[in-house]
Amino acid sequence: MPHRNIFSWNIILREFSRSNFPHKSLQLFHHMWEQSNVRPNDFTLPLVLRACAILGDLKLGLSVHGLCHKLGFERSLFVASALVFFYVTFGRIFYAREVFDEMPDKDSVLWTAMLAGYAQHAEPILALQVFREMVGSEVQLDDVVMVSLLLASLLGAVLGGCRVHNDIVIGERIARKLIRLQPEKAGYYVLLSNMYAAAGRFDEAEKVRILLKERNVSKDLAATPILNSELLSKEGGLSKEISRKVEILSLFD
Repeated sequence: MPHRNIFSWNIILREFSRSNFPHKSLQLFHHMWEQSNVRPNDFTLPLVLRACAILGDLKLGLSVHGLCHKLGFERSLFVASALVFFYVTFGRIFYAREVFDEMPDKDSVLWTAMLAGYAQHAEPILALQVFREMVGSEVQLDDVVMVSLLLASLLGAVLGGCRVHNDIVIGERIARKLIRLQPEKAGYYVLLSNMYAAAGRFDEAEKVRILLKERNVSKDLAATPILNSELLSKEGGLSKEISRKVEILSLFD
C-alpha cells in the first residue's frame, strides 16, 4: 500500500497487538513514527501500550505515556483506560490511580479498569471506594462492573450480612444480581428464599425454591461460603470485616 493513512496503520497495529507478534507491532509503530509523516491518534497509542504490556516492557510503556502527553491525548478516554490497564498489569496501581484521577470525565470502561485493578491486586477497600464514586456518577452499571466488584469484596458475604440484619430490600437486589452472574451457586437462591420467608413473603420464597429446582442447581452449600467462622465474630455477631462490607449495600438503593 503506497499511501498509508492512520486508519490503515491502526488496523495492522491492532492485528499484530492482538496476535502473538507484539514485537512486530512495536516495530511497525517505530517505522511509522520515524519514516512516515503519519502521526498516531488516540486509537493508536492504546495498541502500542497493549504490545508493551504483553512484552512486559515497562520502560517503553512509560515512554509511550510521555508521548501521549506530548501529543495532547492525556484527556482521551481511550488512552486513559489503556494506561490504567497498562499500569495495573505491572502492579503500578498508584500510577494507574493518578491517570484515573486526572480524567474529568469517565466512562464505564475507565471505571471498570480501575475497579478491576484494585480487585486484581487485593485492595478491596479501595475498590469499594471507587465503586461508591461510580454509583454516584451517571455511568450505567453492567455485568463487567459487577464481576469486578464480586472479585473485590466477596459480595456473597455482603448478602449474608443482609440475611443477618434482615435487610430484605438491599438483600433482594444483591441476591438477584448474584444469581444472574453466578446462576450455578445454590447458596444465593437459598439465602434469598430464606430472606423472603423471614419477611413473611412466603409466595416469593416458594418461587425462588421452584426456580432452584427448575435450574437443577446442586445444593452444595459448602461450595458457597457465604457465612462461615471467618465471617462471624466470636460473640456471634458480624465481624468488623463484614460490617465494613455491608456498607456498600446502600449503594444499590
